[in-house]
Parts: sequence; structure tokens; C-alpha cells
Amino acid sequence: MKNHRTSIFAIFAMSLTFLSFANETATLIPEQAVPSAPAVPAAPKLEITPDEIISSRTVVRPDQTITIQEVVPQDIPLPAAPTPAPVTPEQQAARAARIANRTEHRMTMLSCTVHSDEANGTTRTHIRWTSQGKTPTEFYEAWSNVNFHHLTHLHAFNKANITHNVMFGIGDQSSTQAADRAAKAGKTYTPPSIPELPTDSTTQPTYAINQGNPAEADLAALDGLHELHQQHHAAFIAKSASLKEENARRAAELAANPPDPTPNLIIRYWTPEKTMAEKLQEQQAAQSQQGGGQ
Repeated sequence: MKNHRTSIFAIFAMSLTFLSFANETATLIPEQAVPSAPAVPAAPKLEITPDEIISSRTVVRPDQTITIQEVVPQDIPLPAAPTPAPVTPEQQAARAARIANRTEHRMTMLSCTVHSDEANGTTRTHIRWTSQGKTPTEFYEAWSNVNFHHLTHLHAFNKANITHNVMFGIGDQSSTQAADRAAKAGKTYTPPSIPELPTDSTTQPTYAINQGNPAEADLAALDGLHELHQQHHAAFIAKSASLKEENARRAAELAANPPDPTPNLIIRYWTPEKTMAEKLQEQQAAQSQQGGGQ
């Protein structure tokens, strides 16, 4: 198979290598509904009468009152073990299909900084990651013309019969804000040396290596993300905007209705007459007798 990962543009002083993508096209993994967990029964409410309180003391703080009480031993029944739901033939067939189609998995962790240059109206992402299964570990860096905020909702995708799981650590850097901070500190801001990349990341998503000599496997996740951005950039950008809007809404709601950070507390404790292990043994013995009697 011909390798389409080739050098384009000129060679910079930083020894940058510009890369296109390999032939195998990355594909999204359809989102699957997460099966709902069985409902957990609510814990029984502990009702303590005044004559059951052995001792009580109160700790008063400027913004909180804590009452600590020793009470007579309470008989709290152990929760019944949940009964697993029977597996249906459809679930068995789906599981067998997943096993039959199981692919190799690779995990890649990307540390990203999205640089915004307001003067030029450009956005570039600085990416750092490490080698796959090499000793000693190799460290790589690249610059991309893709805004990686548009990709952080992706957790996995397929490429060349390999499932790539991706984790992002992402931050932002504004050239204007960085220059203002430097000026206030009496310093001069020196912007990073970013290579020339295509302006339109939707039609020409491109990255350039500026540290390390990554192998094919070390570039597969980066290749796949750029391919997916080219294929689905409109949906990704909309999804990113939606998530940003939702996070802002939640932050505003939390600011308007902040939880009480220091609620008043009542702490009750007792010395059990039986240990939890003894209670569990009794419960198991009772269940065994019931089973034997049926």
C-alpha cells in the first residue's frame, strides 16, 4: 500500500515535517445507549428517640454547628442482594457479535494548548504526546491548524481495524492576553514560533511535527482526528458550541443557587453488638435454610 504521509512545504529551521494522512480512513464509533443500572433501594431512615441518646456534645463554629451523639446500638438490616436480570437471546447475540468484531485498542493521551492570535485571526493547536510502547519513552510535539476544542467530545474512533481511545488535556492561550500580562510584569511577550499551515482547517486539516520522530503507530491517533475533522467539522463545531453553552448555563445556575458549603450536621454513632461479618453470616445461613426447605 502506498504511503500518502509525505512532506509538503519547505523545511523550516525547526526541522518541521508536514504530514497528510494514511490511506485507511478513520470512522466514528456510533454512540450506544448505556444500559441503566438497577435501582438501588433507599437506605432506611434512622429514627432516634431521645431515650436512645447515650451522650451528646455540640461543636459550634462561626458558620456551622456539629452535634455528635452516641446512641444505643441500632438494628439496621443488611440490604438484599440485587437479583440480576436474565440475559435475553438478543443480548447474548449482541455480546457474541461484539466479541467476534473485537479489535485492537490503543490509548493516546494528548496535551493541547489552543493558541488564538487575535491580530491575525488565526487559531492553532500545540499538541504534546508520547510514544506507544517504547522504552525509553519518546516525547513528541506538533502544531495543527485545527481547533482541538472541536474534538474533545470524541473518546474513541476506528482506523485500520484499530479502536483508538483518546483522552484530552486542553487549555487556551490568547496572544493579546499574554502580551497584556507580560506588559504588566514589565516584560516583552514573545509569541511561539508556529509554522505556516493552511488557513482553512475544514478542507485542509494539517499538522506539523516539531519535536521527535514518531512512528506510524504514534501518529495514527493524530491522523484519525484530522480525518474526522475534515469529514464532520460542521457537526463537531456545532457540538462544541452546544457543550460550551450548556457549561455556561450550568455555571450560571450554580452561581445563582450556590449550595450551602457548611450545613449543620448531626453525627450519630454506636458500638454494634454484632459485627457486619457476623450479620452477613447469619443472613447467608438464613438464606441457605430457606433454599433447603423449598
